[in-house]
Amino acid sequence: MIEPGSGTNLGLADAGIALSLKEPPSLLTMVVGIVPANPFKAFVAGNILQILFMAIMTGVAIKKLENHDTHSASKAFAVANNLMMKLTTMIMSLAPVGVFALTARMAATLDINSILSVMSYVGTGVIVMMIWLFLFYPAMIFLTTGRSPVDFLQKTREQIVFALSTASSNAREGTLLKAPSTKLQQRLATLVVKQANRLRPWF
Repeated sequence: MIEPGSGTNLGLADAGIALSLKEPPSLLTMVVGIVPANPFKAFVAGNILQILFMAIMTGVAIKKLENHDTHSASKAFAVANNLMMKLTTMIMSLAPVGVFALTARMAATLDINSILSVMSYVGTGVIVMMIWLFLFYPAMIFLTTGRSPVDFLQKTREQIVFALSTASSNAREGTLLKAPSTKLQQRLATLVVKQANRLRPWF
């Protein structure tokens, strides 16, 4: 009905490019491919299956260490995780500036019809997100937990603003993990957030 972005030509796609479909790998190839030949290459390439395999094997190996070594290894991974979260937060704080520069550069090369079409697309997306965030989501929280929607939005406003401003699910991990007040809540939040991010590429 609205057709946001219809007729937009941003000049990013080449009409002469032909898409080719690749045959899916066999089950044996997938199983063999889970074991990385180079663990560091798996992390750089973002190969989720290989990363999960290495994480599981590392966890098993740590469990088999002596208690003192296990504690030291767990502490080292915790420090590394906190360091990455801090670096991600620092880098993503500059993301709005970079997005503005890219948007300004693109807008300078588009005609008025393309700009209006893009604005309709962005506006439709923002309206849908606002309806989901401030109406549907709080209503589901109230129906499933009985918690006040206003209280829920007030206590999660930092996470909501950060997620909307960065448009990154990875960047908002740091703010999500700061919200829980008890150790049990922090552990549950860490488990849920980490697993959600690991499973996201599959959906």
